[in-house]
Amino acid sequence: MKYNILTQMELLNNGESIKTLKTETDEVILDLKITYRSDISFELEIGMIDNYSQRSFYIEKNSAWVEDKTFILDMPSSNGEYVETHYQLKVNNLNYQHHDLIWYIKNNTKIKHNSMRAFNFLRLGVNTTSNNVFQIDEKAKVAFTNNVIDSPSFEISTFFCENKDLVLQFNINLIYLGEYLIDEYNAHLKDEITFAVLAIDDNGIVLFESGESCLVSSTSIGKDGYINVQDLQTDSKRITYILIPYINQPDYEELERYKKIAYNNICYYQYT
Repeated sequence: MKYNILTQMELLNNGESIKTLKTETDEVILDLKITYRSDISFELEIGMIDNYSQRSFYIEKNSAWVEDKTFILDMPSSNGEYVETHYQLKVNNLNYQHHDLIWYIKNNTKIKHNSMRAFNFLRLGVNTTSNNVFQIDEKAKVAFTNNVIDSPSFEISTFFCENKDLVLQFNINLIYLGEYLIDEYNAHLKDEITFAVLAIDDNGIVLFESGESCLVSSTSIGKDGYINVQDLQTDSKRITYILIPYINQPDYEELERYKKIAYNNICYYQYT
């Protein structure tokens, strides 16, 4: 079946698009704005990652807040015209000084048609008045090995080593591909970039064999390379690996532009 779906998504607060937010309470309420054009009805599935593990959140339905880990959003055909729809989101129990919130939005219609690009990500840094500081568990930290592969297609890709271990390759230079960004890449080749890797199947975030929801590693911007990925606690064959650059960044607005470019480009490799 032939179809044409284009989507644009952003988080709004008081009508303004936001990347970071401060709150004196333990919850935030946001407006998810989806602008789309489609010649068929399609289905979006939305889930949320909070500090690199999955948790539930709320969507307003029929003037009431409904809580779940994932929601299905039915998007009717727009008959080829651009239309706009809004969903109210709420997140509570914000108990750390900083929360790195990421909504992953999967286009199930594209996946059913074997598309390799079926995800959108909306990232929001929330700073609170709490004194609790979030820390990455030492068990989650893995080594990064420098490596270069010829003509990579995506920012991250996978392959197997001789010992059958799964390897996830981070092709950092592709984030900065293009004449307007390449100079910033070249100017910061020695600067460190720390990132987290998570895995998602049809039921949401999958734990690694260590029991952790994420793996964490770091390298310099000028050195592509890979990490060895642990086995997953699932038998699913349809896994999406998500790579989140610049984790634990409480001051997004103070980041230099070259860091913001990577911060806003969550990378993923999708098995279908």
